[in-house]
Amino acid sequence: MYTGHLTTDLNLNALWMSWNIFLGCIPFLLAWHLFQPGRKISFFWTLGLVFFILFLPNAPYIFTDVIHFREQLEVITRRRDLVLATAQYLIFLAIGYMLFVESYRRFEKFILGKRYYQHRYIVRLTTFATVSFGVWLGRVLRFNSWDLFVHPQRILLTTRFLNDLPVITFILAFTCFLMLGYFAYESVCGYFEEKV
Repeated sequence: MYTGHLTTDLNLNALWMSWNIFLGCIPFLLAWHLFQPGRKISFFWTLGLVFFILFLPNAPYIFTDVIHFREQLEVITRRRDLVLATAQYLIFLAIGYMLFVESYRRFEKFILGKRYYQHRYIVRLTTFATVSFGVWLGRVLRFNSWDLFVHPQRILLTTRFLNDLPVITFILAFTCFLMLGYFAYESVCGYFEEKV
């Protein structure tokens, strides 16, 4: 996949990174539209929520693309190339992180409000585990969010993998990763809110 030529490899990264960022922007834009204060729930809102849940795994999926960085390291021979490639991946991961936490923050705030805020950890655990399974479907089985409509039977058949230990391990580990990542985001936001 990688040539060892810095410009070529960075441009190659930019192509697939741009596509994955685009997919990660979909739940972010849906969250911005669907979960505004005072938004009334309707049939189209519910349809939008379904699409939001389907596309939400695309944002944290970006974290799993770090496997390509490992591949690129095998052909990097100069320190300057290593610095530039590392910077490109860090920016890419940071964008994915912000897209996910902001998308979920708007969802949680709208769904729970102040009345049910005490149940936030149950909602997070359920949502993040579902998202983790979605990430696994994309990373391992190479499914896309729209495959639920294009190949619904194939998607439903994947539930049999939920009995497999490697799949369970991935879901648990990635769920914990998302929980910690969101907790860090919440803590930083809370710190700055107190300062303001």
